[in-house]
Amino acid sequence: MRSILIGSKNPHKQRKLVEIVLGYLQPIIAPDYPDFEEMGNTFQIVAEQKALRYARWSGGLAISTDGG
Repeated sequence: MRSILIGSKNPHKQRKLVEIVLGYLQPIIAPDYPDFEEMGNTFQIVAEQKALRYARWSGGLAISTDGG
């Protein structure tokens, strides 16, 4: 099964994202995440930017969210 990085430092968001991918991909929660500046004017844009940055940082798939 392929793995996917859960791109959030927030434990509540991590649990929500794990629930979404479980059964399809193996979720990975990194012990330490880099900080990324959030830039964008919608939750969708910020979430997409986070996911892309975490994917580049990890060298694999990543999923992220924004806005609670």
